[in-house]
Amino acid sequence: MVTVARANGCRMCSYIHQEWAIRAGVSDDEIAQLEGTHPAEFDRARWSAVGYARSLAENDFKQVPDQIFADAARYYSPGELRNIEVAALLMTMANRSVNTVDALFSRLRGVPVSQSLTSEIAITAALVAALPIGVPVLCLTLRKSPHRLVRDFRAFTDGEPTNSTR
Repeated sequence: MVTVARANGCRMCSYIHQEWAIRAGVSDDEIAQLEGTHPAEFDRARWSAVGYARSLAENDFKQVPDQIFADAARYYSPGELRNIEVAALLMTMANRSVNTVDALFSRLRGVPVSQSLTSEIAITAALVAALPIGVPVLCLTLRKSPHRLVRDFRAFTDGEPTNSTR
């Protein structure tokens, strides 16, 4: 999930998935490996899954390079490959929705993304409707106050360390 969020350029999703990875016990080194996608740091099967998911997202779920598919197919059954595809697709849909909200925030700061106003309004309205449920769930899951959640997200997007607990 960290890798797909990064491939889709979704800074909000990257932050949340990094936080969840930390809470799940993923080390800083493993997160850095996922973010930088250094193949030497992974076992071959895991690397093929990460590469396949990333390639799907980067190629808009069209044909991935044959070599990447063949490598993943060496380690995973057709059903497992389909699970990777579904997870990457769901992540991409969420990332693009959140990126659309981010585009609205950019517009409000005076830097609009061209031809995106209608989708910005529609997606933002849907996500705002989910905030009364989503924010408390995130706060409970990450064990952070809403204020700390926003503060840590801002630090994360500015490239500063966050105050995540391990």
